[in-house]
Amino acid sequence: MTPQIRPATRADAAAVGAFLHAHMNGKIAPEVFARILDYGWEGAPGHRGMLAQADGAIVGYHGSVGSARWIDGLARPCGSFSSLYVHKSARGHNLGEEMMRALVGMTNVTYTVFNPSSRVQDLLERCGFVDLDDTRYVFFGQDAAGPVQISRDPGILARLIDRRILEDHVGMPVDPVVLSDRDGEAACILSAPARTAGGSAVELLHVSDPAGLARMIAAAAPLLLGHDRDLRLHADARYFDGHDPGGRHTPLPYRRMIRPAAAALPLWRVDHLYSETLLLDLKLG
Repeated sequence: MTPQIRPATRADAAAVGAFLHAHMNGKIAPEVFARILDYGWEGAPGHRGMLAQADGAIVGYHGSVGSARWIDGLARPCGSFSSLYVHKSARGHNLGEEMMRALVGMTNVTYTVFNPSSRVQDLLERCGFVDLDDTRYVFFGQDAAGPVQISRDPGILARLIDRRILEDHVGMPVDPVVLSDRDGEAACILSAPARTAGGSAVELLHVSDPAGLARMIAAAAPLLLGHDRDLRLHADARYFDGHDPGGRHTPLPYRRMIRPAAAALPLWRVDHLYSETLLLDLKLG
């Protein structure tokens, strides 16, 4: 029977989790994989990726973690691509590309993929993806701290970051922080420290004000990293929206790719929240 493709829903979470555990990566438990579909926020668009079935059995899945970003009072739909897998028995039907094209056919959605494997990059390009970022800034804990203060006060955070973002990421490995100096405030959300190829790193996931962040981030890094000589802070270049934050400027080890919506978002607003990386507690790289 020719496999049929349909939108996945939250009700498919357990079955997809079992499928990906059995066939894609046995090191990730089924209930962990299920998080790609079984998250609690109200995402947009109204699906959890695309599912391929044959004779009632799952033979392929292409995840997309949906979210709505509220900008100037308007909900802007986003989708962060996650696991793409087609069972060996169903290969040869071009299911991977069909599932991806079904997703990117929704032209009002901003789609991203942050560390695609080399084998799918040509497919992403055929489906309209382009590079989002190719460099990042790196800051170190042993640098000299400047006249910047940091706070995790919930009231200040709620004033600078949409409360929905804060609520949606409760319990995830994130650290919302406010930086302030005599010229103002900027909020950001950082990842928990994780091992990378070059050592331990904290990743910048979200920012409220690119100019304010650029002004303060180098001085704040020792406070954020605790003067740990083995820990670094990574920040993709787009988060600064053209402002120079200082620090080292290095190539990214993975491509960051985007299929912009018809009404494109400012690139600094395209962040690493609402993603497979956080749901599965993976490193960003």
